[in-house]
Amino acid sequence: MPTTKSAKKRVKQNEKRRLANASFKSKLRTQQRKLLGAIADERKEESQNLLRTVVSLYDKGVKKGIYKANTAARQKSRLARKVNGLSGPAPAVEQGEQPASQAG
Repeated sequence: MPTTKSAKKRVKQNEKRRLANASFKSKLRTQQRKLLGAIADERKEESQNLLRTVVSLYDKGVKKGIYKANTAARQKSRLARKVNGLSGPAPAVEQGEQPASQAG
């Protein structure tokens, strides 16, 4: 048990921060599960919107010191690869243009 006044205060501060960090991590994991569900169901547009939300939360977590920068970058990269791997509708090509693969 803490004996000094400052040590008691630190215990209270640490508990408050622990609860706030736990709440933040829970919110991020919930959004991440929604994103993975959308990816599994191959809902490309919803996946892209959810990816934006998850990336934003990871960036906020790094800013608050909850996550290390490389950990967040690794997770964001893995999720982005999954979203980009979804097969969605082909990009619309303007009239008169040729796709880059057919240009010659």
